[in-house]
Amino acid sequence: MINEWIKTEEKINKIALFLRENIDQSPFSSNDPIKCSNCIFRKIAILILEKKIKIKKIYIKNNPIIEKNKILKHGSFWHNSFIENIDHFFIKNGYETEKEPCLFYGRADLLIPKLNLYIEVGTVNIYKLLCNLNKMNNYILHIIPSNNYLLEIKI
Repeated sequence: MINEWIKTEEKINKIALFLRENIDQSPFSSNDPIKCSNCIFRKIAILILEKKIKIKKIYIKNNPIIEKNKILKHGSFWHNSFIENIDHFFIKNGYETEKEPCLFYGRADLLIPKLNLYIEVGTVNIYKLLCNLNKMNNYILHIIPSNNYLLEIKI
């Protein structure tokens, strides 16, 4: 029994570390009721272990969206140009898009309704992420913290 608990704790900690290392946290969290980022990452890790959500890291190579966004990650100009490039890519390929769509809690950067795909570029408020992972169903979230990779979360 104790060994099972230890193994489960190790899995939770491993996933939480993966999340911490791969999600660029928003510096704006002063209004969040949970101030403990370790606690939030732990809760998200438990959702993954319970198989309520699936997450995978996808490295971005030779991607037409990224090729246009050769700007090094730096502030709002990078963020806005990246969103514009993603938006143009989907529109060019026949998809409707919606900028700053409402989530259960807060807003995403972009939505492709036909794919039920929400996109967050750059930093992410992890409290907002946790709330939406707990309350929304049947959608895909792409978190793109840099030009190098994205996290795909299926709910």
